[in-house]
Amino acid sequence: FKTDKKRNRVVYRNWPRDPNGAMLSTTSGKSADGGLTIWGASLADFFYTQVIPKNPEFWTISTSSKLLQFSQKTKGEKRLAALQIAEARREEDPVETLPFPMENIIRDYD
Repeated sequence: FKTDKKRNRVVYRNWPRDPNGAMLSTTSGKSADGGLTIWGASLADFFYTQVIPKNPEFWTISTSSKLLQFSQKTKGEKRLAALQIAEARREEDPVETLPFPMENIIRDYD
């Protein structure tokens, strides 16, 4: 991979779909503050998955929490993605991480 002072991350997991399943619909999974609509606790929580199972040309990247919600309400999806569903149920919730207070650094330096 080429690195131009940027981090490159690669989605490496696949969420299987029922070959006769419905088109993937938008669901509201876990999200972080600041307008991020797609969130995962780690890179392992991002998946390639088929939007329309009967058409193998349409793929998207989604998160375990979004795909978990879709799988729970869609018939036939639970059986094929049993391992992914079990892992998605254990995914951590988003946590706000506050920056270190600069005044502590200045005070400690003085």
